[in-house]
Amino acid sequence: MKAFTLVELIIVLSVSI
Repeated sequence: MKAFTLVELIIVLSVSI
């Protein structure tokens, strides 16, 4: 069970910006 996927990573980066 991967809680962190590439899609989630991109979303977090987008919010961080």
